[in-house]
Amino acid sequence: MKIILALIVVLMLSISASAKPTVASAGPYNISFDLKAPNQPTVVTSSESDNESIMYYASVELDNKTVAGIGIISYNDWQDATFSSTSTRLKVLLLDAKNESGEIRDPTQTKRTIDGNNAEVESYVSAMTNSGVTNAEYWKDNKNSGYGQVLVGKTKVELISTLPKDLNENLLGTLSIEASMQLSTTTTTTGPNGVHKPNVAKPLVDANCMREWTELGYTPSQISWMGWCQLS
Repeated sequence: MKIILALIVVLMLSISASAKPTVASAGPYNISFDLKAPNQPTVVTSSESDNESIMYYASVELDNKTVAGIGIISYNDWQDATFSSTSTRLKVLLLDAKNESGEIRDPTQTKRTIDGNNAEVESYVSAMTNSGVTNAEYWKDNKNSGYGQVLVGKTKVELISTLPKDLNENLLGTLSIEASMQLSTTTTTTGPNGVHKPNVAKPLVDANCMREWTELGYTPSQISWMGWCQLS
C-alpha cells in the first residue's frame, strides 16, 4: 500500500512539473502559454522597427527545433482591425488557389477565441515539408471606430505553428499576451529557468530559400521566426 501511495505522489509531482507554463518577455509584452509537453520549450525574442510600427518576435523552440513563431506588431497609428467577410473570403480564395496548385493540402479557415480575442485561423499541410501548418491572427486592442461596424486597433498578434495537433491546440488555447511597464529592445533567450541571455547577432539567411518560402505566401517575418532559411 505504501508503495502504491508513493507512486501516486511521484506521478502527481511529475504531472505538476510538466504543466509549468512557459513565460517570456518581448519588449513591453509578457508572453505565456502551456504546451503541456514533456519537455519545456525555449523562447527566443527579438524586435525591429520601421516608420509605422515596432515588431516584437518570439520563436518557440522544442527539442532543439523551432516549432512556432509569435509576432506582436505595435502600430503608431490606428489600423483597420475588422475581420470583414470580404477579407475572409479573399483568404479562403488564396488557400483554394494554393491547394489547386499543389502547394498545400487539406486547407481550412476558421474563427475562434485566442487570448480572449476574436481570431482568424487557417490550417493546412505544406507540400514542401509534408507537415501541418497553422496561421492565426488577432487584435489585442480593437474597438469601434465610430463608423458603422469598422473596428480599429494598434496592436496585432500573428502566429505560425508547425506543432502536432494536440500541442498546437494547447498553444492556441493557453496563449496570453499582456503589456507590461518594462521596456526591452535586446534579443534574448528564455529557457525553462526563466534566465534571459542576449543574443550577439542575427543569423544569416539563404536568399534562395527565402524566395521559395515567400512565393508560397509566407512573410519574411514568419520565415525568420521559424528559422527555415538560417545558414549554419
